[in-house]
Amino acid sequence: MKKVVTTVIMLTIAFFAMGQLQCKDTQSKFGTDSVKTLMEASMYQEMFKNKNYKDAYPHWKYVIENAPKFQLTPYSDGNKILKEMYKSTKDTKYIDELMQLWDQRAKYWAHYKHYNEAYLLGRKGYDLYNYRKNDIEDVKKAYDYMMQSIEQAGVESEATVIDRAMAATTDLYKNGKIGKDEVVNNFIKFNTLINNIYDVEKNPKVLKRTAKALNNVQQYFILSEAADCNTLQNIFASKYEENKNNKEELLSIVRILNRFECTDSQLYADIAESLYKIAPTSEAALSLGIRYLKAKDMTQAKKYIQEASNMETDQLRKADIHYMLANIALAESRYSTVRTEANKALEIRPDWGKPKLIIAKAYLGSSKGDLITRSKAVWAAVDKAAQAKNDPETASEAQAFINRCSGYFPPCDELFFHSIKKGQSVSVGGWIGGTTTVRCK
Repeated sequence: MKKVVTTVIMLTIAFFAMGQLQCKDTQSKFGTDSVKTLMEASMYQEMFKNKNYKDAYPHWKYVIENAPKFQLTPYSDGNKILKEMYKSTKDTKYIDELMQLWDQRAKYWAHYKHYNEAYLLGRKGYDLYNYRKNDIEDVKKAYDYMMQSIEQAGVESEATVIDRAMAATTDLYKNGKIGKDEVVNNFIKFNTLINNIYDVEKNPKVLKRTAKALNNVQQYFILSEAADCNTLQNIFASKYEENKNNKEELLSIVRILNRFECTDSQLYADIAESLYKIAPTSEAALSLGIRYLKAKDMTQAKKYIQEASNMETDQLRKADIHYMLANIALAESRYSTVRTEANKALEIRPDWGKPKLIIAKAYLGSSKGDLITRSKAVWAAVDKAAQAKNDPETASEAQAFINRCSGYFPPCDELFFHSIKKGQSVSVGGWIGGTTTVRCK
């Protein structure tokens, strides 16, 4: 008993000390029975720490129902408790309570700068979508919450909320709840917003989440089947005429057209040239380079894409540009340059499979000479393609490449006449260099 009393006293002191987490209305924060509130809070928090969510639930519920202004912590703890209770029971009442918790938090705690109304609406919509995505009416509610949040928060929106908002957009369109124009306009808005967030964010973890959200938004747009290149170009034609001198708007359009490979039109060429004149940035130079690439003017294409590489400061974009230069070099059979550019991309993204696979293609392309000399290049190509298999994005393509290469292996009975045997390590020589393993068929 003495231990319990001591604990309560210590908790009381701690709660008063945590002024930054307490509601401003100190007269009513403990509810009608301050001692019971402190006792219930102490009990649920101890159980919560031990991940005993089932037993913590009734004590937590007393605090949240009887002392809603007590502290911010029960709201974040409650989020976890209710999700765990739903996970273990599949009882949807816990999701209903989760929605009520978000409403109550907005009522009593929305004055916090980082947890304001926009933040709370976004999180409420995010949770509702994740738990009720099979109910299209709830998807619509979640969509409305998230759209309100994004409208209010702007560039301070959470990338994960924008991600879910685009997922909801796609679901609603496929179920006939919204039209094609709304899907396209949302995509343009979300794509621009996430790029703006990415451009100003410094935290590496947030940048990673933002990049993932951007990719997801684009994938959901593809899945929606709401637009093709013709649709996008029709939409952007008027936007271009209205924004010929607006750098941000032109950048947004170019990014979208690049992402969906809608780069063959005169509209793209016009936008690329306008953008480069206004602001000769890395992205502007890259867009102009792509414009010349499509026109098969390789000299100008290489000039501007190389310029983009030199100016780019974002490392992931820089890796993409080096990979593009490697592809151009492969098309021109400049095989050593392929490896040079691909390796520059790999310095930034060492686990990326595409640069490894393009090096393998360069090795295969240079397989010339007598039987063993050209076979060494093929074996080296297989070695590099095997590395590309470690990336799920390129695993199947790499395996198909290896299967093709195996058709070029020398007959096993030929090896004897060249004083080598299957499985032996041999030097490759030439520009490829290094060693490889003898293979035959």
